[in-house]
Amino acid sequence: MSDPRPLTLLLLLTGCVTAGLRQEDRAHWRRLESARLTLTTSLDDVEARKAFALLENDVVAILAIFGERQTPVRPVDVVVVASAYEFDTRLSGTSEVKAAGFVIRFPGDPAHPILVLGPPSTWLATNPRGESSLARHELTHVVSAHLFPYQPPWLGEGIATWLEPLEHEPGLVVFGGGNRSKLALLLPRVPERGKQPDPRPIVELWSASRMFGATATGVGFYPSVWLLVHYLANERAEAWRRFLEEVASEHGQFDEAFGHLTAAVELASLDANLARYLHDGRFVTGRVAVEPASEPRTVELGAATWDLVRGRLLLRARNDAAAGEALEHGLTLAPADESLRLQKISTMKASALPAFVDDWVKVAPTSQTARYLRRALHAEAMTGAAQDLGAEACESLAQLLIEYVGSFDAGLRFLEEALPGSHARYNLLDSKAWALAALGRWEAAAETEREVVRRAHVAGQGAFFDQRLAAILRHELP
Repeated sequence: MSDPRPLTLLLLLTGCVTAGLRQEDRAHWRRLESARLTLTTSLDDVEARKAFALLENDVVAILAIFGERQTPVRPVDVVVVASAYEFDTRLSGTSEVKAAGFVIRFPGDPAHPILVLGPPSTWLATNPRGESSLARHELTHVVSAHLFPYQPPWLGEGIATWLEPLEHEPGLVVFGGGNRSKLALLLPRVPERGKQPDPRPIVELWSASRMFGATATGVGFYPSVWLLVHYLANERAEAWRRFLEEVASEHGQFDEAFGHLTAAVELASLDANLARYLHDGRFVTGRVAVEPASEPRTVELGAATWDLVRGRLLLRARNDAAAGEALEHGLTLAPADESLRLQKISTMKASALPAFVDDWVKVAPTSQTARYLRRALHAEAMTGAAQDLGAEACESLAQLLIEYVGSFDAGLRFLEEALPGSHARYNLLDSKAWALAALGRWEAAAETEREVVRRAHVAGQGAFFDQRLAAILRHELP
């Protein structure tokens, strides 16, 4: 289930008002843990272990497919809610959605999102293995974020749809087969006059701006990016492998890697090659050996834990008032908790932020995030922010300040710190142009966006950014 914001926000374990909870919602909660997966759930012990085994098997498989057999730095984090009422009405924000799961990302920590799933009956497929492509799709987003923290929409959704149909065999996983649901959208059963529809043009799929750029959506987007990743993995395997290695590298530059990829796959003929690949229908599968799932350690959390888990998801339901109340309670219990502080900032007005950050520095004097936030808000020198926090964290903090709080000056300072270490990342330049435009600095915004357009055209993505530059020249926010 996608979210209209570029990055959604997640509350860490916080308290909230318990009055009014239905009796069946006061479930007993437990946490199942291994080196690869942490499952927090209100399922009973038997069902929790079944869900854990299914999810851990997929985590192991996804890591193996990308050649990552080692244990992730942090376990993949999943919450499974046993109550359909709580999930649909309170977490999804509407009783009509009936969604089976969604991914929530932290501001300032793009590599460690969390997957929230409803009752297993809503996401387990009716096949002999009891596997679920929906849960796997969302789980792939979480695992791949550990491997590739910066993911434009085409890459994130392409990888997730590519791995939906993987199959487990004893000691092996089979992946990369034809995805029937995506093929059904690209290849109707009765095409008019024998003509098959082609996938979306590549220029519509490759949009590099993550923070403030439009995310491609619509029925045709998901099957088209599935086809693109499938083609790259099978027909341009070496270029695909190098691209992923560059993206995963700690010091890698996504836009440089992207430029290498577009050169290797002959961008001018890529649309025709994709259409040909689709109509040929030779969807080759791969096989990799996998380790067995771990036996989890179980920690019983007690009957009150649902109140805490529900608190961490209130912002997902756009309930800012309840989220703010929950966060206030959480911060009385853990005043130095960095993630709680960042989530609280997302509910605040810009005028209240300096005092809040000053208090954060007092209770957590070793927090570099708090220290640099205070510097940004007080217009002090930001030297060292990108080195101490990382360019990705600077970008995410900029998003938090600009998009959620409206503190454009402070957000712009974080962007400018991120840029020197990311000279080829024109998505950051694009974000800078957006912030300058929001501050009414239209000439500087236009100058910055012109550089974005120049770099984007080199990588074959200029059309999207041409439109953004035109909006800025009209003194309109892109």
